[in-house]
Amino acid sequence: MQQDGGGRYVSFVFFCLLIASCFLLFFSLRTEILSNSLYSVVAPVHEFSNRVRADIQGIAQYSLKLEQNAAKEQEWETYLFDHALENSFIEEIQKENQELRSLLNYVQRTDYSTTLAQVIAYTPATPQAQFTIDVGESKNIRKNDTVIARVGDEIVLVGKVLTTSFNTAQVLPITNQFSNVLARTVDGNFAGLLTGTGRQLTMRYVDAAARNVVSVGTEIVSSNESNMIVPGILIGEVARVSEDRQNVSLELRVSPFVELASLQYVLVIQQ
Repeated sequence: MQQDGGGRYVSFVFFCLLIASCFLLFFSLRTEILSNSLYSVVAPVHEFSNRVRADIQGIAQYSLKLEQNAAKEQEWETYLFDHALENSFIEEIQKENQELRSLLNYVQRTDYSTTLAQVIAYTPATPQAQFTIDVGESKNIRKNDTVIARVGDEIVLVGKVLTTSFNTAQVLPITNQFSNVLARTVDGNFAGLLTGTGRQLTMRYVDAAARNVVSVGTEIVSSNESNMIVPGILIGEVARVSEDRQNVSLELRVSPFVELASLQYVLVIQQ
C-alpha cells in the first residue's frame, strides 16, 4: 500500500516535470518565433532608415556643391562683366582718340580758324532736334558758324551755330526742319536747296537735266555759293530721285552722313 502511494507520487512529479518541460519548450519556441518575426519586420525598416540617412547626406553634399558652383559662377560673371566694361571703355577711348585725331588733321589742313567742342546736351530725334556744345562767346563762337564732325574717315557737315552764350552754344543740325543749306552734287554740276525733315534731307530745285546723271549714291556737298556754310563739306548721299509736282525740276531725298545721337565732339569753323 505504501509503495503504491510512493509510485503514484513519483509519477505525479514526473508528469508535472513533463508538463513544465512542455510549457518551457512552447514558450522557448514562441519567443524564438516572435524574435524572428520582429527581426523580419525591424530589419527592412532599419535598412530603409540607413538608406534614407545616406540619401540625406548625399543631398546635403550635392546642395553644398551647387552652392559652391553658384558662387564660382557668380565670380566668373562678375569677372567677365568687369572685363567687358574695361574692354568697352578702352574701345570708347580709342574711338574718341581716333575722332579727335581726325578733327585735328582737318584743323591742320584748313585755313579757317577752328575750335574743338564737346556735345553736352541733345534733344530727342525730332524734326526740331538741336544740341548744345561746351564753347561759346568766350571762345569767339558766333551765330552761323559752321559745325562739322568726323564720321568714319570723312569730315561731314553737322549744321550751324544758332545761338550763343558765354560758355555754350546751341547748334541747328542740317536735319532740323528749319535748316536750309545751299548744296550741290560732288561734281559741282547740279545745285539745290537742302532742307531737313527730321532724319532725312530733301534737296529741291535741282535742274531737270540731272535726271540722267544723278542717281542713288551720288554724294552731296555744301555749295560754294553759300556765304554761311563752308563749301565742299560732305553732307550725305542721294537715296531717291523724283520730279517735283510741277515736273520742272528734280527733288532728291538725301541720307545725311552725320548721326546726331552718336556725336561726342564737333569742330566749329569760325568764318
